[in-house]
Amino acid sequence: MAANRKAYHVVDEAELTKASGTEHHGGVCFLIKKRNGTTVQQWVSQAGAQDCVLALENESNPHNLGGMMRSCAHFGVKGVVVQDAALLESGAAIRTAEGGAEHVQPITGDNIVNVLDDFRQAGYTVVTTSSEQGKPLFKTSLPAKWYWCWVRNMKGYRMPHAIRTICA
Repeated sequence: MAANRKAYHVVDEAELTKASGTEHHGGVCFLIKKRNGTTVQQWVSQAGAQDCVLALENESNPHNLGGMMRSCAHFGVKGVVVQDAALLESGAAIRTAEGGAEHVQPITGDNIVNVLDDFRQAGYTVVTTSSEQGKPLFKTSLPAKWYWCWVRNMKGYRMPHAIRTICA
């Protein structure tokens, strides 16, 4: 830490337990500034010629989110759209991501349909999976800028009509 000019403090066990809020700290505690999500407009203004973004709707399980961030980092997906960026910053999500969280930026959007439309207007192709219509993914060539929409529909397995319309 000193070699990298990072501030640190050496404290006793009692102070470390107090600062970390748990006795299960393993001897270390980091105070980390959480990232705020960027807006769609900010994201598309700085995106390169090739870009892939994942949108997650109705997914709040930190272990699922962490696993998705890990996969995104591995496959080069740079941004993840969620309603609340804090979901990607939970301890469980960060641990499950196993380093992937540092390579994926949160993008926030309140309404998935509006977010999809904003990305489409910025030149992105919206891609999603469906057992009802479309082409097989293995027979499809993906464009330079694309946006993968993952919807966890709590009312069943059918994708909401508004999203199917945008993806058609």
